[in-house]
Amino acid sequence: MVSTRNHPKNFPPPALGASPTKSHASMSPTSSPTDDGSANGQLRNRSQNQSAPRPSSSSGSSKYWSHTPTRLTLIWLGVAIPLVIWDTFYILLRPWTMPGGWMHEPIWKPYALYTTVDYVYGWPAFNANDGFPSAQGALNALETAAYVWYVWMVWRYGVDEGRPKARGNGVTAAAKGSKFFLFEKRRIEGLHGAQMVLVLCVASWVTLSKTVLYWLIEYFNGYAHIGHNSLWTLFSLWIVPNGLWLVFPAVIIYSTSKDILRGLCMAAGVPGPSKPALL
Repeated sequence: MVSTRNHPKNFPPPALGASPTKSHASMSPTSSPTDDGSANGQLRNRSQNQSAPRPSSSSGSSKYWSHTPTRLTLIWLGVAIPLVIWDTFYILLRPWTMPGGWMHEPIWKPYALYTTVDYVYGWPAFNANDGFPSAQGALNALETAAYVWYVWMVWRYGVDEGRPKARGNGVTAAAKGSKFFLFEKRRIEGLHGAQMVLVLCVASWVTLSKTVLYWLIEYFNGYAHIGHNSLWTLFSLWIVPNGLWLVFPAVIIYSTSKDILRGLCMAAGVPGPSKPALL
């Protein structure tokens, strides 16, 4: 019997264990073990590539977003919170806290000097039934409550980046109750970190806007409450103290906005700003 089909002599024999239906031409030297050249193999490889986590191009070492309060923020809040509480109680408890009131000494005795510099805090505004000081005091109470909550969250959920302690599942926790946690770099991940950075940013905007309004009122009313002071008294006892509540909230707004933008960029898979590194 004569064969009707002859293979050329140079045709390589099939490899042992190879499927007779698989084409040698479909296998490329760079194909992966899971890529069989078929449509199903290509779809499977594409699905694996898309599901693999991508490292963040904006956060550097970590592919997950986290909020790390800057030392400048924590130090400022450690100073500002007790001062604002002191100021808020003075405003809301007038006239008892004013000079001559039964609550004036010893807690609010320093206001005896300041009421002669800024009439908003003195008898002229109180006797005129000026509502702005009390409205400002009410906002002070709200924003201070937000700041106190933020500092408590740092203490409760913050991870000391300098002294991490394993807690399982790759998560770390710092020893709680550190006396110097306001001066430590602490990282907060997940929902708690997102809530904190949002609340801090909003509260800082309230502080900045309220202070800007305080300055603008003096400008548009012809400096009725502070125009009687000498230039040095005005600079040392009004401009510098009130200016701090412009500078530091603006810096905090910058750092928290950068943190929020970084998280949005990571969610979108695009490069974003680096972590704020103020102190």
